[in-house]
Amino acid sequence: MKAPLVARARGAYDLHGFDRLRRPIFDVCQTGISSTSTDGATASEICGSEGGESASGEAGEPSHPPSAADQASAGQFQVEVSWRADTAGADCSNWLRLNLEMIGRLCGSWVGQVAVIAVDDRMMSDLHRRFKGRDSPTDVLTFDLRQDLAGDLIEADIVVCVNEAIRQAARRGHQARQELLLYAVHGILHLTGFDDAFEADAERMHRREDELLAAAGLPTLFKTGEHAH
Repeated sequence: MKAPLVARARGAYDLHGFDRLRRPIFDVCQTGISSTSTDGATASEICGSEGGESASGEAGEPSHPPSAADQASAGQFQVEVSWRADTAGADCSNWLRLNLEMIGRLCGSWVGQVAVIAVDDRMMSDLHRRFKGRDSPTDVLTFDLRQDLAGDLIEADIVVCVNEAIRQAARRGHQARQELLLYAVHGILHLTGFDDAFEADAERMHRREDELLAAAGLPTLFKTGEHAH
């Protein structure tokens, strides 16, 4: 039986009003990499045939990129990725950053900065419980750091769950890094006015996700297989 389209990215909550100097993900992520298993995934399952990446994506404290206002004045969209999940050397941080920045350029209207933090089930469960009262992992949480929600500037922390991406990718027949990229794009679309609370809105949002992935030369994830109606 096909999974309903609206069930995808079901945890993509858009949480507003956080001070960028006291970013909520720090409290959960500051303890370092968890020992939680990533379901026995290999580097090729997460990152493709090239396997893991090098120091550009190794774990560390989520960094503080230049201010979103600075990025806006330059008409730029900047992405930083912090890898906080124990994946036995498999790390697609650089791939995620490059592709998300390319999608931002192709979109044309994304200006500002996002920090993408890839975590495991335990860290995501901690965040999900703390901010949504749900004691379980989810796929993505978006923390909106903008002070002016009426403006076009993007400034956010987007937390994506590597374990969930591995599970969904294995179920749907693609790489986990593609699933993680989808989660990040989904989170950004929430910041730019998209919603998926109702089926028609979810379909519109997923069409936009496919458009952006296709424009970047990447496989679309909702037009084929289980994602299609």
